[in-house]
Amino acid sequence: MKGASDIVTAVALVGVTVVSTGIVLDVSGPAIEEMRDGAAVESSISFLNSADESIRSVASEGEGSTRTLNLDFDRGDFHVDESDNSFRYALETGSDIISPQTSTEQGAVTLASNAVTSVEEDEVDGEECFMMSNDRMEACIQKIGSEDSMESINTSELITHYELEDGGEVDIDYKIELNQEFESSYGDGYTYAEELGSNQARGDVFANIESENGMSYQVMFQLYSGADFLAIRVLEN
Repeated sequence: MKGASDIVTAVALVGVTVVSTGIVLDVSGPAIEEMRDGAAVESSISFLNSADESIRSVASEGEGSTRTLNLDFDRGDFHVDESDNSFRYALETGSDIISPQTSTEQGAVTLASNAVTSVEEDEVDGEECFMMSNDRMEACIQKIGSEDSMESINTSELITHYELEDGGEVDIDYKIELNQEFESSYGDGYTYAEELGSNQARGDVFANIESENGMSYQVMFQLYSGADFLAIRVLEN
């Protein structure tokens, strides 16, 4: 009977081992993918920072200077963006390598997830403005004055261009009033962009206003990545 008991115990142990192995294999599939994607991103960051250092060295050494870089990526896509003379590496992944709609700096590299908003100085119909755009729409906010040199400003004229990717240009009829007082919608002020450039999770353009009726406030225009609308917020100055 003792021998039979040993056999039963051995069978039970084998059963437990098989079940445990099955559980580990089910979990390890996505975990391995996440590890591979994370390693690929880290490798691309290292390469891009190395490329930046090499380019700067070659530029400082003058004509005839060269460097050799090994480009070897088995995951993701690498290309040169001629619009801003930048190297870009893109990897589509379900792993939480970086939080959605965020960006962070690692050396010369901007690491971003679903960050496709850009804010640039532009001109529409001969009028200077801050062009905010993503993959769904674009809007331009008047460029007016500066902190040291405020100019006449009217909230109903700040948005000079508003166009949806699929629907064409849209006529915007709006105004901003405080306490339903018309004179609060215009006065002296200036506009500025929080940050110029691309690969932003959200673009911010501000208008600081000293209104005709003495009220002081700030209007914040925000365009998020993936959004097909422009968010407008009024803040106390």
